[in-house]
Amino acid sequence: MTTFGAVYLVHFNPFEEPRLQGLEVLNELTTILLLSIVYCFTPLLEKHHHKNIGILFMAVIVANISTHLFFLVGDLLKQLKLRLIKCLRKREY
Repeated sequence: MTTFGAVYLVHFNPFEEPRLQGLEVLNELTTILLLSIVYCFTPLLEKHHHKNIGILFMAVIVANISTHLFFLVGDLLKQLKLRLIKCLRKREY
């Protein structure tokens, strides 16, 4: 189902902002990657590999969250700058 979501996002571009579109595609691809990693926790692999796979799983999650926080803080700073400029312009008049 996640694959269909990614194909839909890439093909139809439902978001107006390219950044938001890219983040949603990143979320879908991250979900596909994490679901693939989860299969490695089955008994198909030996137990001593599970620790490294768990570290990889956490690293992917942290990378996804860090990416979102980076863009969130960037947008927040941009809005703060615009409001500050607007406030300074009001004081000039």
